[in-house]
Amino acid sequence: MGWNTPDDWSSYTYTCTRCGNSYHASEGGCGCTEDMVRCEGHCNDYHDEAEVTVVDRGEEGPQTLCVGCLRCDSCRDAAVAYDTTSGILTCAACANEAAKEDKKNGLPDSVLLPINQEVTCG
Repeated sequence: MGWNTPDDWSSYTYTCTRCGNSYHASEGGCGCTEDMVRCEGHCNDYHDEAEVTVVDRGEEGPQTLCVGCLRCDSCRDAAVAYDTTSGILTCAACANEAAKEDKKNGLPDSVLLPINQEVTCG
């Protein structure tokens, strides 16, 4: 004898209107709540408010990012600033290296907007 599984199993799959995640009715719901904030970074997921920060991107406007997406675009270490000249998130080491290269090539200093949150990336 086999399991008594209904043929209409996929009929009980729903999509959350808030976050867009699919879930089965047997799971009891999506799990996202009204106090969660959507990350505008690579993951595009909802997170608790304590897990996100708003990054000032100058003229491009603010961007809400979670700790996982708050990484240097060059080396993937924890980002400490947004470089308005190149339009990337940067860590201290990459920012210093870029500043040395700019100075060597006679380019003006980049404008860095600091991220006002201490971030530890694992």
